[in-house]
Amino acid sequence: MSRIRHVHGFGIHSPSAYRFAREVITSRRRTKECKELGRSLKGVPHMVSRLGELYFRISLHVKCDIWLDWRGSGDVYKLYVELTGRQIRFVSSDECFEWSQFGKNEHLVVRATVDDHTETFYEEVINHANEHSILILEPSSNRKAFCDLWKKILDDDRTGVTFDLYYCGIVFFDKYRPKQNHIVNF
Repeated sequence: MSRIRHVHGFGIHSPSAYRFAREVITSRRRTKECKELGRSLKGVPHMVSRLGELYFRISLHVKCDIWLDWRGSGDVYKLYVELTGRQIRFVSSDECFEWSQFGKNEHLVVRATVDDHTETFYEEVINHANEHSILILEPSSNRKAFCDLWKKILDDDRTGVTFDLYYCGIVFFDKYRPKQNHIVNF
């Protein structure tokens, strides 16, 4: 019951943040391809499928150029992101990557599973982020590390609008909108 006031973006007063909450985060609209992919992925937990659909909608909404998956099981998420039909470069942390390969004006989405070493990675992300970048954080088994990093992000002046979805956190680096944290029941 404590989450009821955070349903469908209630209480969000910024038009762009409200639109993102309604059209991307809480949207129940699924494409035919997402439904088929969800049916074909047997044995995948329900929340992984829901997050995959969310990442599909995010990559469509922000017109993602590069998707960097850091320390996560990105194979399932890669399938969802590729459903967009766009030419998205999906870079896994297993691959050797350099920050210099990402252009300054490219729309970069970084998804990371939070562990004890994520704070140093967060500093790398924030040093290379532009106004088109998005950071998505998922908690691992170490919930305390996630909460500590999330508090640091909320206090950081270099971040913009944030969304706390209980199952993941979304961070925008767009400085044109006022800094706000929105809690949305995903």
